[in-house]
Parts: sequence; structure tokens; C-alpha cells
Amino acid sequence: MVAEEEPAQLDELLVLLEVAHSVRQRLDSRAKELTGLTLAQAAVLSRIAVTGDSPSVSSIAAAASRASHTVTGTLKQLERSRLVVRRQDSQGDRRRVLVSLTPAGADKLRAFRQATAALIKPLGYSARTEQEKARLAEAVRTLAELLSE
Repeated sequence: MVAEEEPAQLDELLVLLEVAHSVRQRLDSRAKELTGLTLAQAAVLSRIAVTGDSPSVSSIAAAASRASHTVTGTLKQLERSRLVVRRQDSQGDRRRVLVSLTPAGADKLRAFRQATAALIKPLGYSARTEQEKARLAEAVRTLAELLSE
């Protein structure tokens, strides 16, 4: 019986992943068109902004569930665009790199948030009940856990 259920469960998971991928691609493409930022770049800027401090590259990577080298590549792009500044931790471990937003980075993140809010609105997310939003968030967390195993 279990063997018969597994293909159906796998099919359901594949459909969910395909839908999520399609939504992400559309949002990423449109957000880049409107703001010049990819979702990955905006996620890194957001992680920096949320801390209100100068987080380390490794803490940004952990919060974003990304490998440090992936975040480092994104930070290099953002630094070239003068949206972030990276510097060595002068008070602790000198190998540790701290990151902060520039005023231009804060402005770009604000513009990104406004533009993506307009993109997301047609999806009807804001019209969902708090319970529906919580279930959706839990489903996304579960998918992320499944993919990280």
C-alpha cells in the first residue's frame, strides 16, 4: 500500500514545486525589470536591513538558508552597485566580514518592496485570513525543509 501512495505523493510534491518555481521566476523577472534587483539580491538586502546592525556574511547566509559562497557572490554584485559595504570585523575575528547597507541600498530595497507589493497584490495574498497565511507559511517551511535534507 505504501508503494502505491508514494508515486501520488511525489506527483503532488512535483506539482507544488513546479508552481512555486513558476511564480518565483515570474516575480524575479518582473522585479528585476522594475527595480534592477533579483529576488536573491533583495533577500540579502532585506536580511541586512532587518538586523539593524552590520551582520556577518555567515549570519546572512544562515538567515537566508544559503551557502556562504552564494551569499558572497550576491554581496559582490551588490557592492559593485554600491548598495552595500563590506568590511573586516575590526573588534573581533579579523577573518569575519561585516556588511551594511548604503543609503542607496536602503533606497533600492524600499523601491523593491513597493514594486513587489504591487506585483503580489493580484495573487490575493493580502485577502487571505491570518489562518490561511499561517498554513501557507508552514507549507513553504515544510517544502524548504524537505529540499534541504
